[in-house]
Amino acid sequence: NINDFVHPYNSFSQIETSFDSLGEINIKIIHNYTEEMKIILDYKVDEIIKKELNEEMEIIDKIKIIHDYIINNTKYDQNRSDKNIFEYKSNNAYGVLIEGYGICSGYTDSMMLFLEKLNIKSYKVSSENHVWNKVFINNNWYNLDLTWDDPVNSDGSDSLEHTFFLVTDD
Repeated sequence: NINDFVHPYNSFSQIETSFDSLGEINIKIIHNYTEEMKIILDYKVDEIIKKELNEEMEIIDKIKIIHDYIINNTKYDQNRSDKNIFEYKSNNAYGVLIEGYGICSGYTDSMMLFLEKLNIKSYKVSSENHVWNKVFINNNWYNLDLTWDDPVNSDGSDSLEHTFFLVTDD
């Protein structure tokens, strides 16, 4: 999973390779983010950091504020995850931060954009059906899962949890 170890803007949905009889190799990469999306997202991330954070805050408090901001301003895209209906770019940060809909990869990319801006070391961790952030703070690695902290309630109501906020592997 190469995408786990690159900045979200370098992530891709597809790589195609071809070669000719002379040994020339061509690689075509389909990126998850267009240049326009990157500009819009950079502006949005900077705007949120300026509005929500200040220099005096502890790093954990900054992460929690961003965690809560993303969850409070995003709905889990059940149509995409359950019905394969693609109305939003919910699989990336654009869907989460601009359109307000996300699935795990969108939540994870969004958090990673903030972590990068705040100079916090992180990477994505993926399993067969899920992805979340791994964050390095205070000389330790912690798991951060915004998707599971934004549960879909049976009555349709929104809630915010911190069950998977900076937890150890144990």
